[in-house]
Amino acid sequence: MAKFMFEKKASSLLLIVALNLTFGQEAGARQSSALATATIATSLSIEKDTNNDISLTSGDLAFGTIVPNAVGGSVKINPTLVYGSGVTGTMRTTAMNTAGQNYGPAVFIVRGYANASYSISIPSEEIIIYSRTAADPSTKQKYTMTVKSWTTNWNSQDFILDSDGYSYFLVGGTLTVGPNQPSDRYSGQFQVTANYN
Repeated sequence: MAKFMFEKKASSLLLIVALNLTFGQEAGARQSSALATATIATSLSIEKDTNNDISLTSGDLAFGTIVPNAVGGSVKINPTLVYGSGVTGTMRTTAMNTAGQNYGPAVFIVRGYANASYSISIPSEEIIIYSRTAADPSTKQKYTMTVKSWTTNWNSQDFILDSDGYSYFLVGGTLTVGPNQPSDRYSGQFQVTANYN
């Protein structure tokens, strides 16, 4: 009988100890939490400066009015807004509008997420620009000139949107003019792109 009571008490003791250990683990547990966050950046947009906020050529790459000659040559528009220093080459171009300038680099406005950096791509190949109305009498084809050697004011530190998410960049190029190039207004399109880094 005494042996049975001892065994019963021992079993009770073991049960109490086990319960105390379990309760002790529950009392020591702690919890914490964190947020999962993300910010969706404003889409990057790019457009020609048609409002002349910066440009004096409605954002276009304008080579001005060129005086042709029997030899031909080139006119280079550099990516700068400093009047007079932005044009070089072997041929003469003149400024004839009331703003005092009808030649200059293309100007593109970029808008997006404040203080973000971005990169651009400009043409790597030449493009052809075509006469508006004049055409070769024998072929009925429009006259052409080419634009190549594209340049920009870009460098890796300049292309950062400001605190308002605003920036701009300039694009220049070199126009090749043929001997006795027929008189007319010539034009053609080129494309640039901008992407977040």
